[in-house]
Amino acid sequence: MKTTPIIDRLKDQVAAFGARVAGTASLEGAAETDLAVPHAFVLALGDHAEPDALLGTATVQTVTETFRVIVCVANTSDERGQTAADRIDDLRAQILAALIGFGADGRYSRIEYLGGDFVDLDRARLWWQFDLAGITSSDLIA
Repeated sequence: MKTTPIIDRLKDQVAAFGARVAGTASLEGAAETDLAVPHAFVLALGDHAEPDALLGTATVQTVTETFRVIVCVANTSDERGQTAADRIDDLRAQILAALIGFGADGRYSRIEYLGGDFVDLDRARLWWQFDLAGITSSDLIA
């Protein structure tokens, strides 16, 4: 999956990130960055294809490509992460508003939200991940 259209959309639509959105191949790669917070990384996860709908000389399949938006916010106001968790909730709303239904330059018929989960917390930062899926329209391949 190409993550650049997703990254560009987040940069354009989520003002809190500014230009601090990038791609990564791993969570470890994202965690090693020194970007100002808040920031986000987009990580391609994989894809799943539905069985061939025609079972003939042509092929019609729907492909779902999953990706993750990994978000990092400051956690300096309280060690428990309460304020940081509230910030994550605010950013989730903005991320979903930017991406749900987005067609990613015609590549997807839509993007759907799959869920989010805690990644890590320390005295300086809270990391959270949001999983989404880009659904391609069924394509006819002869």
